[in-house]
Amino acid sequence: MNERYVAEPSAFENCDELKNLLERMFGPYAGRYLAEYPDDWCKRVIAHCKNWRVTDTARVSVLLRRAQEQLAVVRDGRLPWDDSRNWITNAAALTQPAALVDGVLVARANQDRFPTLDDLELPLTADEHLAGTAKEYARASRTLLLESSELAFIDPYLNPCKEDVFRVLLEMFGVLAQGRCSRVVCWAREQEIVKARSVKQVLERLRQIRVGAGYTSEKRLEFNVVDDKWSDSKMHARYLLSKYGAIRFDRGFQEQARKRAVEVSVVGKASHDEIYGMYFEGRHDMKISEAHSVIVT
Repeated sequence: MNERYVAEPSAFENCDELKNLLERMFGPYAGRYLAEYPDDWCKRVIAHCKNWRVTDTARVSVLLRRAQEQLAVVRDGRLPWDDSRNWITNAAALTQPAALVDGVLVARANQDRFPTLDDLELPLTADEHLAGTAKEYARASRTLLLESSELAFIDPYLNPCKEDVFRVLLEMFGVLAQGRCSRVVCWAREQEIVKARSVKQVLERLRQIRVGAGYTSEKRLEFNVVDDKWSDSKMHARYLLSKYGAIRFDRGFQEQARKRAVEVSVVGKASHDEIYGMYFEGRHDMKISEAHSVIVT
């Protein structure tokens, strides 16, 4: 989950190869991302394609722009680049001694230690079982946390008064604070929240999270308490939800004892559209018992 790959700008020999790579193998619906490496990677790809047919050259620009808009191709300032070295030498440095990327793709003319498009075999999605620690939750969702302008944490049992939930949210909000997100909405079931704590206590813990994580006061943080007892729509699965895609956390947003494994999976497009419609466009019949803005005072 959240795997990062880099591709040599000349790795594609025609427009269809580029289209297949960007639309089927990378992006939030795949759970893996292609980093712009170096930062002018898109310009280098366009330069490589300049001798293709005019119609294909135009398509390349459209494909790259769409891939950026849909988060198939993302910026990653953590990847070092040395202008005195060629692309492959730079990319090789990303793989050792500590791997900064999960894969490198090269042109067929440069096939040696890294795969080409002919060799690349990736599963449809990058689902995984991860250790149930706060850092692993943040790692698996890092791209959505950094790149989304608004996000929803959806979990019937989302109660930050519990220390195992508090630690996960604090870690994830620490990543959020570094990115573009300006609005977070947390959704929890009223019945589960009030069993042990009051909503007032939950809001206080959320304030502590935003302060501790550096999620600044101009960014919105909302908390919706839901009664779905008599609704056709139900809160059940636990998601991190963005307009770009969603990640399903099998055990919700809480650390697991003894690093017990957590199943984390990518949500497909059809399911994502339905979930997004429920939580961001109001297409549900659940009753929002309470809606709060969590502000720093």
